[in-house]
Amino acid sequence: MKQTDSRKNINDKLELNIDFYNHIRVKRKTKKIYPA
Repeated sequence: MKQTDSRKNINDKLELNIDFYNHIRVKRKTKKIYPA
């Protein structure tokens, strides 16, 4: 149980990191299109 739990935690963290990275990338793209 512990092994699968930790594996699920790692997957959740990876997904969070990917979401965060995509959010930053989108922000940068919009910044280029609409410079503040």
